[in-house]
Amino acid sequence: MPFRAIATDLDGTLLRRDGSVSPRTRAAVDAVEDAGLLFVIATGRPPRWIPPVIEQLGERGLVVCANGGSVYDPARHELVARHDLDEAAALAIIDAVQAAYPDAVLGLEQGLEFSADTSIEQSSFPLLQSWQSQGLRVGPIR
Repeated sequence: MPFRAIATDLDGTLLRRDGSVSPRTRAAVDAVEDAGLLFVIATGRPPRWIPPVIEQLGERGLVVCANGGSVYDPARHELVARHDLDEAAALAIIDAVQAAYPDAVLGLEQGLEFSADTSIEQSSFPLLQSWQSQGLRVGPIR
């Protein structure tokens, strides 16, 4: 059976350590598509981290994000599929993490947005101001 698609991860696979796409990699992706194959990015990254990659690589169609939890369309900047954790399961995870690590600052990826628990405001988290300038929502996690 001939191949019809190639799927790739980003970090440590398609991207260099600095997050850039090399000219050689860009040429290889172009060759894949020129050969008539579908090129698919499948990553653990959330959808909000995909636009800088697309800027370098060019728009290649839908992207599987969040370890399969969502499918993102970079051309329209919207999710076309989303599979969230069940609320009871999410709350159980929150409770377990807070019990095991009381000083942990919890965050939540939801669709195209990222939120952090209010405990981040009392932490010395170095990226807080940068993230707030990018639209980080802060509120009670529970």
